[in-house]
Amino acid sequence: MAKQRRRQRTEDEQRREVDGWRASGQSGADYARARGYSQSSLTNWAARARDSPALSEPRIVRVEIERRRSELVVAVGSARVCVAAGFDAALLREVVAALQADTR
Repeated sequence: MAKQRRRQRTEDEQRREVDGWRASGQSGADYARARGYSQSSLTNWAARARDSPALSEPRIVRVEIERRRSELVVAVGSARVCVAAGFDAALLREVVAALQADTR
């Protein structure tokens, strides 16, 4: 039986495969086998990627910022006022005084 010739991957394809492997958490052997090439190809690509300059194309990465809410809830009678960080203390005093006047 004739030896099957494998397709040569471009440098960009090789980099994507290396990035995919690193993100997968799999061993090099498992990742390469599942993708249809040898582990030695993958490790060679990884070595070349490490030694060559980065691609000139920008990478887009999704970033999510989690806002931690630090708020205070002030209850005056049946009214509830939510106060966020950086509030105006004088204004809060006025609001609480007005609410107290309404509950009397």
